[in-house]
Amino acid sequence: MTLSQRAAVPLALRTAGPPEILHSEATAQASPPLSLRDFLECWMMQHGTSLQRLSLAGCGAWVTDDDLQIVTKYCKSSLVCLDLCGCAQLSDWSISNCLRDCQFLTTVSLAMMGQLSSEALAHYAPSEHAAEETQHVAVPLRCNLERLDLTGCGGIGWFGLETALRSIGTGLLELSLRGQVAMPADGIVNVLRRCPNLKQLDASCCLSIDDSTVAEICSICPQLCTLAISACPAVSMPNNIGKLSDTAAIL
Repeated sequence: MTLSQRAAVPLALRTAGPPEILHSEATAQASPPLSLRDFLECWMMQHGTSLQRLSLAGCGAWVTDDDLQIVTKYCKSSLVCLDLCGCAQLSDWSISNCLRDCQFLTTVSLAMMGQLSSEALAHYAPSEHAAEETQHVAVPLRCNLERLDLTGCGGIGWFGLETALRSIGTGLLELSLRGQVAMPADGIVNVLRRCPNLKQLDASCCLSIDDSTVAEICSICPQLCTLAISACPAVSMPNNIGKLSDTAAIL
């Protein structure tokens, strides 16, 4: 599943039936209605261990850190695709904890979450001094991440992202930096140096990108098949189409 296929990911909580905890009309009448959080936990208790794909996109008005903790608790051994697009109430620590515990995730979207900082990816960027302080050899991260959507996440910044990608970048196949209007061109290049196997990149609306940046991107990511650079005014499209026709499709 590509990042552009988000609409095809089912919203499990929207389509799910009610949890089977009320066994009769009398019991139902005697019990108060479940809160949204109680419903979430009841549903996750029954189905979470088999849930592989979850989209909470568009549910940002009610998804809190506590809700994400519930999802993480019950789905950490099964979840492979998680879309949190627009969940503006979530904090850095809850995102970091979720990414740490859900080790089988291959696709993650943090799109339109401008409140996040580099701490959201802290799990992927452990302290350089941690091994020295504990006198233990650092254990390599177990990470299956292949697709990462950071559309509109300007708060993360290129340095924090580049640090995180030192651990996970080689496995990354798709990355969206769309809308990173303040990210400098050299910062984008430094980030992409950590992703040599990247096949799809959306760098649309990254205003610092110019012709030389595009050429460098395709040099350091030789497997790139799709490069989206719409709304990048410093890029000369005719020149780059001719230059990259054998390397990547420019969108």
